[in-house]
Parts: sequence; C-alpha cells; structure tokens
Amino acid sequence: MQIVHSVFSWFVNFCGSIFVYGAIIAAILILIERILYSARRRDDADKTASQAASPASSRRIALITGASSGLGRNLALEMDKNEKGIDEFWLIARRKEKLEALAAELHHPSHILSLDLTLMESSAALAKELQEANVEVGVLVNCAGLGKIGNYRTLTVEENNQMIDLNDRAAVDVTMVSLPYMKQGDRIIEICSTAAFQPLQHFSVYAASKRFLYNYSRALRLELFPRRIPVLAVCPYWMKDTEFISTAQHVKSRSGSADPAADSPIRNFALAINSDKAAARIMRHSRRGYAVSTPGLLCTLHRFFGKLIPTETMLYIWEGFRKL
Repeated sequence: MQIVHSVFSWFVNFCGSIFVYGAIIAAILILIERILYSARRRDDADKTASQAASPASSRRIALITGASSGLGRNLALEMDKNEKGIDEFWLIARRKEKLEALAAELHHPSHILSLDLTLMESSAALAKELQEANVEVGVLVNCAGLGKIGNYRTLTVEENNQMIDLNDRAAVDVTMVSLPYMKQGDRIIEICSTAAFQPLQHFSVYAASKRFLYNYSRALRLELFPRRIPVLAVCPYWMKDTEFISTAQHVKSRSGSADPAADSPIRNFALAINSDKAAARIMRHSRRGYAVSTPGLLCTLHRFFGKLIPTETMLYIWEGFRKL
C-alpha cells in the first residue's frame, strides 16, 4: 500500500510540474505574440494614415458572412460604429431583403451578395466579385453557421451535410478566397462555438463541426503569423436574441409536432447571452490580437474546465445539464 501511495504521490507531483512549466511557457509565448502584434497594430495605424493620403488606393472592406441576422448582423453594426479604416461592408447571406434592411442601417456603403454558402458555386461567385473589385479585405468575419439538435436517429443525412457544408467547408472556402486580398494588419474572425471544447451528444455533428473550425482557426493563426494577419477563434455560448436556438430545435423528424421545442433533447438554455454584447466583446478581442475569444462567463468557464476535466466526465456532466 505504501508503494502505491508513493507512486501516486510522484505521479501527482510530476503532472503538477508539467502543468506549471507548461503554463509558464504558454504565458511567455502569448507575451511574445502580443508584443509582435502590438508592433503590427502600429504599422496598421501608419498604413491607414497613408491610405487616407492616397485616394487611389484600394477600398478596405469588412466581409461578413451570415450577416442577415443574429450575431453577424450585430458584428456589422458594431464595426460600423467603432471599426476604423473600413470603407465598405460586403454583406453575405441567403436572405436578400434582410441584408438590404441591414445595409440601410449602416453609415458605410454596403455591397450585398445574396449567396447560399452551402452551394459550391457560391465561393466561386465570391472569388469572381473580389477579383473584379479593387478591394482589400480588412476584416473577414465567417459568421454563417447552422446547428440542428438531434441524434443519429432524428437527423437526416441532408441536415447533417448542411451543418458540415456551412460550418466547415464554406468557412474554409471563404477564408481561402479572401486571403489573396489581405495584407499585414488585416484580421480574420472565425465564429466557432463553446461546443468546440467537448463532444456533445444530441448535438454531436454541430459540436464536431465547430471543433474542426476551432482547430483550423488555431492552426491558421500560426500559418499566417509571418504575414501578421491574426486569426481569432470565437467560442460563444447560447444567444437568446437570435434565430439559432429555434432553428436548431426545428428538424425534419419533428416538423409535424405541435411544439418541436418540447420534444427537443436539449431543453436548457439558461444563462444565454445577448448577441449585441457578445459582438462588442468579440471586436475588442480581435483588435487586441487575441487567439481565442469567449465572450461570456459560461463559455470562459467551459474553456477552462474543458482543459482540466477528462472528456468522459464532461460528457456525463452535459448529459445531466441538457435534461434540466
């Protein structure tokens, strides 16, 4: 018994040392990144001033997907008020009338692109628009996303494919299409989810798709570091003033139900946040060069404990939480 206790104590001490030294190394790397990106922001300010003095330079645009409603709409409104060095907004979504309504609220000129990003030809259409326009993509926001609540029996192949196509393939396509038109000081914002921090049963495809986008964003950030184009992975919690929850609850297998929400396997959306407050925090984090943004208390705690608690335990915590 004494031997087992000694081995256990050594293991705890060893793991504690790894955690401490790993945290110190991470802090040093983050500090170096922040210093280098601070230099980038000074260069960006100089570039904005030189562009103002040179009217022949290309227009610097903010390109936002999923801009017709919810978080995407609020990010456009937030940037319209507070983002410097933007000449024009490019708004992308399926619903043209909602994009026109948003464009009417913005003080900056807007270019509307009514595209269904689940279709392969949409990224080609965007590439053509960018090629023909004399623009620089100053801020790219991939906010188009779709979630469907259900398991392997209740979701159709089509619903799963739509989530994967929009949340993953479309986000990567739009990013790749935009990068040739980005320079040092420009920024990328990929809207992931707190669902990226762990597997979620009855939300499995959505959570997996957001994990893909999260990992892609973190890796792309280092790939673009030599170009000083920071990539921000945004991982928000539920938002109560958007269409996301109601859309997620309405799946084809429950389309005939009088109240699809009552039959949903996820019934707890407590502590959901407002998308306008999340948008303000996200843009602050982007301007400061953060790698990850958790714009709320619950998603911040989820990120922290998701690193400490084993996945198996997190799965059973979620199993209880979703039934509350």
